[in-house]
Amino acid sequence: MKVKKEKVKAWVYLRNYNIYGNLFVTEGTRLSDNLNSALKKQDLIPMTDCTIYSPDGGNKRADFLLLNVSAISFIHVGEKDVI
Repeated sequence: MKVKKEKVKAWVYLRNYNIYGNLFVTEGTRLSDNLNSALKKQDLIPMTDCTIYSPDGGNKRADFLLLNVSAISFIHVGEKDVI
């Protein structure tokens, strides 16, 4: 059975990097519910169409990343200019 997902634009803050891109949540649910569920089943969450910002002011693009959930400091849902 295929589960319908929707894209959520979000900032993910790690210790040394900030990442802006798409996270995917089950349609009709909250991002926090999906993260809690992921923590019980896996250690990694996918993110697509990412821009990775480093402390030195540089940035890189990545089409796909798998993020270690334990490395995430916090997540902010919103558009790119909201940082």
